[in-house]
Amino acid sequence: NGGVAPTYGDVLAVAIPAGARGRFPASWSTIVAALGPDCGCRSKRPFVPAFRTDMCSNIEFVGPSKYRYVAANEEPLRPMATEASKATLFAVYLRLLVKARSLGLPAVLMPQIGLSVFNHDAAVAQEMLALAVKAFSLAVGPRSPGIVLYVSTADVPAEAERISTILQAALSRW
Repeated sequence: NGGVAPTYGDVLAVAIPAGARGRFPASWSTIVAALGPDCGCRSKRPFVPAFRTDMCSNIEFVGPSKYRYVAANEEPLRPMATEASKATLFAVYLRLLVKARSLGLPAVLMPQIGLSVFNHDAAVAQEMLALAVKAFSLAVGPRSPGIVLYVSTADVPAEAERISTILQAALSRW
């Protein structure tokens, strides 16, 4: 990243260090890290009003543009999506695919970017993934070697089937 601190939407590729290779499948060579939109209100991340549909319940404003957290995390979580968070998710997914292709990677494991603690609406995230896959497919053309896409859709087993169904529908629509 040229020495610049990563921000929302950034995608960085890092070779798996030799000392950590035993923790990953033998065929893996690279970790591609992405920073999706954080719609949550967690004290370890900056508050981004553009990613929120309403105000955080664990923030207290102490000035016109200054705030402080009154609790580490917002409870309960309230999944949401805004135009800015959707655009950021789309960009992250597309940039992950482009980065994988530029590195010659045959497959990509798409993590739950924007979901879970990031408090993004899971169904909307699947729509953005499907749109990014379509955009990538059109950009590289039909003769280009494909990339196998493995998707981790939910961290709650009860949600996995619902989210997978949404992703399948979105992929067929786009």
